[in-house]
Amino acid sequence: MKELIYQYYQIDVIGIIKISDRVFKIKSYNDFYVAKIVNNYELEKIFYNIDAMQINVLVKVLLNIKRQYLTSYKHQYIYLMPFLENKNDIPVEIKIKKYFELIAYLHNQSFYTIKVNDQYFQQLYEDLSKIIQERFNYYQQLILKYEKISFRSPSQWYFIMNYHHLYEALENSHNYLRQFIDLTNDYTDMRICFNYQNFDLAHVLMKPYCLLAIDHICMQMPIFDLYSVFENEKFSLFNEDILWATYFQLITLKNHEKILLKCLLYMIPCIEFTNDEIDNILLLTKLLTYIEEVDHFIRQI
Repeated sequence: MKELIYQYYQIDVIGIIKISDRVFKIKSYNDFYVAKIVNNYELEKIFYNIDAMQINVLVKVLLNIKRQYLTSYKHQYIYLMPFLENKNDIPVEIKIKKYFELIAYLHNQSFYTIKVNDQYFQQLYEDLSKIIQERFNYYQQLILKYEKISFRSPSQWYFIMNYHHLYEALENSHNYLRQFIDLTNDYTDMRICFNYQNFDLAHVLMKPYCLLAIDHICMQMPIFDLYSVFENEKFSLFNEDILWATYFQLITLKNHEKILLKCLLYMIPCIEFTNDEIDNILLLTKLLTYIEEVDHFIRQI
């Protein structure tokens, strides 16, 4: 790697520290850098578009001597960026606020409209409908199984008593999906933007003000970025006041985007029960709390 970096970036490397299997801290005579190994060559086009759109809320990726962002490395690719010190003494609430501000700026700076064919929304409807039905079936089989048991465990009783909350969440998801397909029936275009898709408060940098770890970025409707945050176990929708005070001050969702977001939020995952009663109860409690948070959030949106 040392010779490759000198050959393609003209950086004289004097030390390499392995941070993970794919991330390395590079020390030169003058500065520090980070090299990251990736498999996805599509990032070349994405990084080019980020620069072309002059988006300034993401860490800068360095060009090599061929004016490319990705450099071939052992049948994969690496990209190089400056090493930026991330301080951990910033309160979580402030980092959450700054994360949503940065996401809002990212979306706002990259919005554009694309044409979609007649089948795009129909295919999305069919894909999501299949997932919802699979989850309906999973929980229905579970309730039928537990109802046949004469001597139920505490977690099985807990599930039976709260099954209707899970059913109602998936029913809501399906109803919003029907509303979405009815609304988009005659749509021929759709707005998309860069989606960060990598929620982690460790990626929020204050100086310079930007987001690190940019290799999950893709082009999609903005609500998929919000959904990726909401489904992350590190985030609670009880932080929604921060969301309203930051993201929704800069971005106004279109009606079909709101409806699809509601559908996704109610599309609860399948939780797998084990022989550990405490873990089972904690898993179900966590899911029920999430549904409660979604109910409250959707009343505000």
